[in-house]
Amino acid sequence: MKRHGAKCLGLALILMVALPGLLSAQDHPTRGLIDVPFDFYISGNKLPAGQYSLELIAPTYVMLRSADGKVAQDLYFLQIAVPGNNPTSKVIFAQRDGKYYFSQVWSWLGKSQLSSFNPQAGDQTRDVPLKPMPDKGAQQSAANPPGTATPPLRVLVTGCLKRSSDGGYYLTDANGTTWQLSSDSMNLGDHVMHVVSVAGKPATLAKSEPSQGGKPDAADNSARSLRVVTLKMVSNSCTR
Repeated sequence: MKRHGAKCLGLALILMVALPGLLSAQDHPTRGLIDVPFDFYISGNKLPAGQYSLELIAPTYVMLRSADGKVAQDLYFLQIAVPGNNPTSKVIFAQRDGKYYFSQVWSWLGKSQLSSFNPQAGDQTRDVPLKPMPDKGAQQSAANPPGTATPPLRVLVTGCLKRSSDGGYYLTDANGTTWQLSSDSMNLGDHVMHVVSVAGKPATLAKSEPSQGGKPDAADNSARSLRVVTLKMVSNSCTR
């Protein structure tokens, strides 16, 4: 009984400490800006040096966009450290074999590791300041009424290209998101079971009918569709 009471007291103390921070989260910026002076990689995709914005969609989901609007990338994170007092906001890039990889974000949310990147003991790191940006506010609300969103102009994804039972094509990226693919400019069938990096415009995806076996196809559960504009083969085999 005493042990149970101690556990309840401990939980209450944790809530008393954490709750004010959670309640004040709305006072923190949800958008930031980084000026990256070097080319870098995310999930196998090479992005050019330049200015990028990061928008917090959820505590573990961030949208990265280039200043020219040509690149938009979903980023998923795992929290590795809780927030400290007066944290310095920055993005950590890992340097490995002469290349830079987007690795971590440090902010008022704590320290978060990009889920698609695995740090190694020999990695060098380089910090890029994360500068707060004003929230979109009323102007964005007027441009996008509640319940709508402006899709990114371009999305980059990498994974094993496969054929679905209905004759379509799809791939699953490093974040576990499945994308149904289509293209007006290239034959995706030439790259079935190849690891590819594709770029294109996201499109609205209609729900697929079940396959002949009565079960949804592997790509049917996806909420994403991509009209491919460019394709680069990373490997000629998904098994390597």
